[in-house]
Amino acid sequence: MKNKTHRFVQLCVSAHLIVFLACTCLGQRSRTVPSARDSVSVERAKERDQRDRSIALNNIGKDQNQQSELVAKLKDDFRRLQTVNNDMMRDVANSLTLDYGRIADAADEINKCATRLKANIAVLATGDTKKDQKPKGSDEDQLKEYLRRLDESVMSFATDMTLVDAKNRGKAAADLSAVLQFSDAVRKIAEKSKKNSQKQ
Repeated sequence: MKNKTHRFVQLCVSAHLIVFLACTCLGQRSRTVPSARDSVSVERAKERDQRDRSIALNNIGKDQNQQSELVAKLKDDFRRLQTVNNDMMRDVANSLTLDYGRIADAADEINKCATRLKANIAVLATGDTKKDQKPKGSDEDQLKEYLRRLDESVMSFATDMTLVDAKNRGKAAADLSAVLQFSDAVRKIAEKSKKNSQKQ
């Protein structure tokens, strides 16, 4: 949208320049009185120029509003990512048995927030998607290990995003990729464990 608006503004400027040159050429001609047809053409060009500029300004305003809305949504996702993770880890720490359904829902929510953040923040789009070694043991052991890795990745991502240097922003991209990987692993194992527990 921004590129389209920029091109549209360029077209408006070009139209304005054409009108200016047309008027200049008319002024440099012989001092004969311009015909009525020439006057009408100039007036129509001026009207088109004014209309095009008004449209361009309106589009710029809409583009700015859309950007403001996007920034607000990204801030919500950033906060939501941390809140859901903190709540999930607190429930896991305080429960004698794992609630697979709640864990799966929380991991899915974290994954959605991370996906939107990566899609809409350019500096996060280049994060490495390296695969960590799969933990050993039972499904419950693997789930606990993935929960630990997910929690560490979320906290590291939140810390890196508060810094402005390129090194930490690059690390934030890698952390977010890890969040996507581990939240997906947590969700899959939790859903599998939930189904198995229901069969018993």
